[in-house]
Amino acid sequence: MNSTSATSARTTLVADERARRLVLAGGLTVAFLIVLHVVWGPTAGVILQGMVIGAITSFISFGIALIYRSSRIINFAQGDLGGVPASLGVL
Repeated sequence: MNSTSATSARTTLVADERARRLVLAGGLTVAFLIVLHVVWGPTAGVILQGMVIGAITSFISFGIALIYRSSRIINFAQGDLGGVPASLGVL
């Protein structure tokens, strides 16, 4: 076995492991949501509001990470910029 095929085999194993972890995380998330709905029975509006607020928070954190990765400077203005749209979205 030459080094090229060994490297591609390792790359395939790493990709397979990542895919398994992604499927497991998705399955656990769906199972958690089903148990949450059965046990406490939140309304669809509460679930939608949680998804919207979570999406806003994730976009802000993604923006901070993107700015840091491109310039190697921690810039917290991204969070401040996301405050106005988040407030308007809640209103």
